[in-house]
Amino acid sequence: MPADLPRALREFYQPACQRPGMLGRQNRILPATELRPGVDPRQVVFGEENQLCFHWELDPAEVAPVVWLTAAEDSAEREPLNGLLMQFSLFEAMAGAPYQAQARYPPVPEPLVQGLTDRLRPVPFRPWRWPADPTTFHAAPGLIACTSDLGDGMFEITIGAQHRGAPRPFGELASNVVLRRMTSPRPAITSTRTSGDETAAGPVARLQNPLSHPDGTFAP
Repeated sequence: MPADLPRALREFYQPACQRPGMLGRQNRILPATELRPGVDPRQVVFGEENQLCFHWELDPAEVAPVVWLTAAEDSAEREPLNGLLMQFSLFEAMAGAPYQAQARYPPVPEPLVQGLTDRLRPVPFRPWRWPADPTTFHAAPGLIACTSDLGDGMFEITIGAQHRGAPRPFGELASNVVLRRMTSPRPAITSTRTSGDETAAGPVARLQNPLSHPDGTFAP
């Protein structure tokens, strides 16, 4: 591992040596051996979106590096490196959770999202920029919710849970919201680059019963 990497990134890599899944399933943090210069040679590319739509870059000379999301237009993430790595880990835990529910197509109005997130604890980070800017996180025991503001009062929300029944209390608030059904539990994923979206296709279901058996039937 290069000795001149920022401390936060070096500390992230240490447990990832034993748990490579920490580097991501949806998006990924590049292994130390795959770090490469950015367009500006002073910058280092250390992360990438699953379809290479953007990269994360930093200046390793900075003590608390600003993270740049490089796409059609470059934007600085609101959190420095240590905060962004926490947000990355939250998103990947949500995206890789065995049980999921989504409200994305169509998106949902702000009052409904507020009713859902009021039951959760907000994660105290400034919003990050993916999959839409701003995106925020909320959590409860065994559950992570990711909420993206799409503008015009409309939002998308994804809930990832470790247990089948964890999202059910939200159903009474969202019985009229059409959600994409997720296969649950998810099969084991061996490649850190496998996209969670591969399991998201199929019929629609409603949030009061968003979880299904592997054979496609709904959970009781």
